[in-house]
Amino acid sequence: MRLSLDNSVICKVFGVENGLKIIKNAGFDDVDYIFMAASPKDSIFEKDFRKTMSDTAQLLKKIGLGCNQTHSSIPISNGPVTIHYGDDFDMSNPRFANMVYVLESSAIMGATQCVFHGLAVPQGGESEQYMEFNYNYFKALEPYAKKYGIKIGIENLEKISGNLYKAEWQNELLDRLNSDQFYALIDLGHAAASDTTPDAHLLSIPRGRVQGLHFHDFNTITAHIVPGLGITDWDKVAQVLAEIGYEGDIDMEVSITYRQFPKHLFPTVLQFIADSGKIFIEKFENAKAALKK
Repeated sequence: MRLSLDNSVICKVFGVENGLKIIKNAGFDDVDYIFMAASPKDSIFEKDFRKTMSDTAQLLKKIGLGCNQTHSSIPISNGPVTIHYGDDFDMSNPRFANMVYVLESSAIMGATQCVFHGLAVPQGGESEQYMEFNYNYFKALEPYAKKYGIKIGIENLEKISGNLYKAEWQNELLDRLNSDQFYALIDLGHAAASDTTPDAHLLSIPRGRVQGLHFHDFNTITAHIVPGLGITDWDKVAQVLAEIGYEGDIDMEVSITYRQFPKHLFPTVLQFIADSGKIFIEKFENAKAALKK
């Protein structure tokens, strides 16, 4: 099990090269590379994005970091760069094309998985409209995912978003898609911030379907804090992951924690965050070993 950190905030604050070096020096093995624009009206992909991604891939190699997973741009309703309800799902739509470029860029970076959020619809996440629109969206992406050798992880969000926060909804969408090109990305902090616990959410997903984790905690006020500072029983999570035969990595999304500190302390705080991830990995490895006795 490898340990990764989403790169977006660190690289925005310190620049790409220095940010990646800070992540490496803190003790992480990989980055979960997030494709984001600085504002809704900015472009995610310029004309020379393939060279930019290739240069970034070479930089990662030089620094000694992997890119185990990427994260697609997050849908927002007021921007030109992400999908809107009712959009056409073909390359003539620049918003859809951006999502295809996410998959192509992921392959250039050396990743094999990319995380996507479902798209919001007027009738909300519990509706048939939601399932139908998102089924069509992900099916339209499927041939591109196959072309570039990228599996798409569909993420559970927190209850406040109304977007796939229930395991049964996440399962329903994946059942409808009925393809090995898609997997369940379980965001443990989002599960803790919903009507369940991370271990219960994991147990509600069919064995083998969970192939990625976003790793953070919830403290009854906010998510995206360092595990151990919130309400989650991490021994239970480690035990369940061992029981379901989880074989993936853990990707930490904890910017709420380190952004509370002055920027000059980010490197020190990231070391603490990496250590918390390593403690969990040890719990997980111990749980796996105990099952074999």
